[in-house]
Amino acid sequence: AGPSAFKRTQTVNLIWRALHQNTQDRGAALGGDEWLEAIMSVTGTLIIQPPSTVPGFGGHSLPVLRLPPLIGIRELIQGKQPDPAQENETRIYHCDEGSVDGCLHPVKVSFGMRGFIARIESVLGGSDGTTGILFKFATGQGSFTPEELSFMDQAPQSLGALIRNLAREDPALARHFVQEAGPILAVAMAGDLVEEMMETTRESGRIETHPYQRLIDESLDQTLSKLREERRSLENRWGTIGHLVTHYQTLMQTGRSRDYGVGGSLAAGARKGSS
Repeated sequence: AGPSAFKRTQTVNLIWRALHQNTQDRGAALGGDEWLEAIMSVTGTLIIQPPSTVPGFGGHSLPVLRLPPLIGIRELIQGKQPDPAQENETRIYHCDEGSVDGCLHPVKVSFGMRGFIARIESVLGGSDGTTGILFKFATGQGSFTPEELSFMDQAPQSLGALIRNLAREDPALARHFVQEAGPILAVAMAGDLVEEMMETTRESGRIETHPYQRLIDESLDQTLSKLREERRSLENRWGTIGHLVTHYQTLMQTGRSRDYGVGGSLAAGARKGSS
């Protein structure tokens, strides 16, 4: 298809639009536009401009601006404090305007935010005056915040239900489980979201019969390959959701014995399983 087949008449940031259109039901768990900007900094993005006549060529031009990834999944889940004095300070994209059709001229700013691991641990264990999910499940006291409800809904493979069961069975074992679970959940949830956004962007281009779909596909494939490799490395370090479910089953069998050594270390189990 030629440029005239491309239906969009306005400039669009493909990843930013995909993030806005597909994270409405999980916004509380992610943390708003700050997190969407961080995710876009992991994936990079493509900013597509509308067709325009090229003087002297008798045809059309459809500029595609590719903004490369600035950080990896590791930085997204671990977070970082900004350090402007650092010579090679890590940067992320910051949007000039945050609506679904905005972020057309993102700029690079110093990266400084609480990581996804810390956010998960805070939601589960409580912080800054909040009691957290574990306390509420264990005691039946207090109402759940929108952020807590969103997390329970978005947790992979019914992990929310497992955490609820363990908190009611033995709060101390539940706290032990959450300490192991934080990094694994962060890698799984962040990794799944990033891949989902990349594929949504790919499908969006096909729906609009974009003439540069091959360029878009190649760019997305390159980024996805690198992100999946990084995700595998992090899973080898901390473990997978499968390891977490096995650990939960062991803790439930352990019950009230409080022998925390029975479950072993998830990281060690992951390394053993991958060897």
